[in-house]
Amino acid sequence: MNHYTRINLKEREVIAEMRFKEESIRSIAKILNRSPSSISRELSKGYSSKFFH
Repeated sequence: MNHYTRINLKEREVIAEMRFKEESIRSIAKILNRSPSSISRELSKGYSSKFFH
């Protein structure tokens, strides 16, 4: 069974800031030690984009 941890508020802030700076999903994933698919799912939920609205 794979165990995962949810993306927390601080990580969401980092994702939002890095996407605002037009960083790639892969570079964000590498910095946060997450899979690119996790970052992509988070962005598709739209939570991270709310930090800059």
